[in-house]
Amino acid sequence: MVTTAATLMTNAGIRLQDERHVRWTLLELGRWIDEAVKAICLANPAAATRSIILPLAKGTRQKLPLETLDNGDQPLALKKITRNISDLSTPDDGGRIVTVVSGRTLDAQEPNWTNAKVVRFNKTVRHYVYDEKNPLEFLVYPGNDGHGAVEAVISYCPASIVAKVQKTTADVEDLQNWELTIDLPDPWSTCIAEYLMYQALLKDDTTGSSGRAAFHFSQFQTMLAAKADADNATSPNVERQQQ
Repeated sequence: MVTTAATLMTNAGIRLQDERHVRWTLLELGRWIDEAVKAICLANPAAATRSIILPLAKGTRQKLPLETLDNGDQPLALKKITRNISDLSTPDDGGRIVTVVSGRTLDAQEPNWTNAKVVRFNKTVRHYVYDEKNPLEFLVYPGNDGHGAVEAVISYCPASIVAKVQKTTADVEDLQNWELTIDLPDPWSTCIAEYLMYQALLKDDTTGSSGRAAFHFSQFQTMLAAKADADNATSPNVERQQQ
């Protein structure tokens, strides 16, 4: 079952003994959900990934879309280029597989490989070079003639829940208007719930609340770390590397 913002808010209200959302308004909780999702995506880029069809510009240097995607998602980093797309009208047909290579390898073999006069630009990509320090850009080999396209796997930050609600209604304190799914796999809802408790109790000025807030933030951080460790241990590539 996919978790909705309304479900997270209802559960938070029960835990905080504020089921009518008087002390902590729905808008506040919504903003903290957005903050939690951003924190999760920054700490664990694999939390939200998707494949996109990326038309290529002429040349070797390519960029992920800096603007938001079709549904408001914000690209964070390239994860992988999988294949060429031979025909944009039938993207599922695919094309030649693209492999990642070291820039040093290409530089050693042909120092002028980014020059179209030395290595002729082509529609089909054979290799790509990626630098983690520049996560929204990559280089392709050979340089593209401006007519190619590739399938790219990217990490992204899901569109803001608050923005979605405010776009469709003026009544942000009606729980029914928050029946929107959180665009992360369902297990992350537990992590988001701890972040909601942390922010709510941080606001509360009663005795002992700061300590309780710290406890929930610690739980949030522990879950983030545990998920990252589990992903590394259960990756399909682990078995491949051990063979």
